[in-house]
Amino acid sequence: MENPVLPQIPGDVSPEEYRTLQDAMLSVFADDMLAGPEAPPVLPSLTTYQTPDVLANERRQAMLVYDQPLPGMVWWAEYDPELAQLLFVTVTGQLFGFGVSIHHTVDRYLRHANSIYLTQVDKDGKIINAEERKLVVRFNGQINWTKQ
Repeated sequence: MENPVLPQIPGDVSPEEYRTLQDAMLSVFADDMLAGPEAPPVLPSLTTYQTPDVLANERRQAMLVYDQPLPGMVWWAEYDPELAQLLFVTVTGQLFGFGVSIHHTVDRYLRHANSIYLTQVDKDGKIINAEERKLVVRFNGQINWTKQ
């Protein structure tokens, strides 16, 4: 499987400026969605309705592969290596978990990643959509800000 890449950035926009623009756009989506009806703060875990997988490698790259739509637009992901839990935060502030503990072979690399690709595949395993989001890794109950 090829590594997903950011879409072509028009003009002289740096990758950091692109990510800032992406965050600003997600913030606007959040404001619009929060104006709607009250929604539950915690959504069902991914494994309750699909068979997702998490991949990570020594190059600090991480990927969530899933085959059904996510329950909300993801703003960022959080990983707690002590609990081996991966959570996703939507633009409306709702949370949903991966659903099972992260295996130690994936944890070994995931704890060093600072972003995660959310990659939707079809029934044949072909990529439908891939989006990069920030990954916050927590250590000893604290957020590890040094990698951001």
